[in-house]
Amino acid sequence: MEIIKAINLAVAFFLEMAMIVAFGYFGFHYPKIILIKYILVILLPVIAMALWGYFAAPKSKHQLQQPRRCFFALAMFGAAAALLFLTGKTMLASVFAILAIINQTLLLTLKQ
Repeated sequence: MEIIKAINLAVAFFLEMAMIVAFGYFGFHYPKIILIKYILVILLPVIAMALWGYFAAPKSKHQLQQPRRCFFALAMFGAAAALLFLTGKTMLASVFAILAIINQTLLLTLKQ
């Protein structure tokens, strides 16, 4: 069981990193105006990291308790998947969303 928990925590970390990348990818590929593109490629990941750090980071003083943390994480991952979908990466968005749902379910079930 400890191996499953360790793998699930590693997957959670990689999903968090992928979420940040997805926000930046949307910022760079979706808008047509160059100035907005470069502002969003920086601003969207920074906002995502700030929200995650405040509400979901393990050492945050304001970390949400389960199950609220799970719903917050699913909302953030869902937003990232939606942004990937808007950029035309539908398969990637689907796989990302499915992995996020499985991961969060396991985190909640295994009380991690």
